[in-house]
Amino acid sequence: MSKTYYTQERRRHKRFVINTDKIAYAVLRPPVNKIGKVIDISLTGLAFSYFSANGEVLNSSRIDILTDEGLFLEDIPYSIVNDCIISSEQPFKQITTHRHSVQFRNLSENQVLRIQSFIDTYGHNIIPES
Repeated sequence: MSKTYYTQERRRHKRFVINTDKIAYAVLRPPVNKIGKVIDISLTGLAFSYFSANGEVLNSSRIDILTDEGLFLEDIPYSIVNDCIISSEQPFKQITTHRHSVQFRNLSENQVLRIQSFIDTYGHNIIPES
């Protein structure tokens, strides 16, 4: 059975990494209660890294975004796009680093404006214009 690999960018909105002088975390709502560092964000989703013990995979439907200045956004509904193990220099084999990619769902107008404000303040464009 062959695997299908996607080479074309499927996202509708540009992704932004977090500026190196800023800190942002994704906090999953209960029952998960996990926190991870935001890797990139767009108006329609984000990706973050987190540590997992013994292969545990996240399963939540709401997320908060926390910054070095405090809570920025809370209770954002999302669905999981991908969760994969990324290479890591962890000394313990039972702890792995994952990349968790999510798509925002059913955002209010206020939430969209707050995400745009977050991108304007914390983001740095990672995909050059063609």
